[in-house]
Amino acid sequence: MKVGRSLSRDIGDTATRFLNRAFDLMFTKYPTRTSIGVFVGVTLDGIAAVLVPVMSVAMAAAIGHVKLWHYVALGVVLLHVPTLVHLVRHRADLDEQCEHAIAVIERAPVGVEEKRSMYRELVRRVMDQLVVTQESRSASPGNDLREE
Repeated sequence: MKVGRSLSRDIGDTATRFLNRAFDLMFTKYPTRTSIGVFVGVTLDGIAAVLVPVMSVAMAAAIGHVKLWHYVALGVVLLHVPTLVHLVRHRADLDEQCEHAIAVIERAPVGVEEKRSMYRELVRRVMDQLVVTQESRSASPGNDLREE
């Protein structure tokens, strides 16, 4: 029985990590796409409400069962299609600036040693940025770590 519980906990942890990452993308990294997607969904709901009286009975009945939150979900998904395409085609762990920098280095008309030097400089800058980010997080209020 422990194996089953462990497996379900692992699946739950994986699902939670996936949902956290999805929500981070939607609300932190691309909040404009999300908010415009909500607006598009509400607009689609309004258009459907106006068109239902004009449609045939069968089509109106089908569209009449679609709720506002269905349209909002559709709008958000439609606006996040570029995000999904980017995640499928590119390295998911890198942000767009790093992707662009790597692409520029790969296309650069220079020798192997120069490209290695450019990659090293890119890694150094990213690491410096991570250190600054980590220091700012630890210095922020509420992160008072006391040595005991």
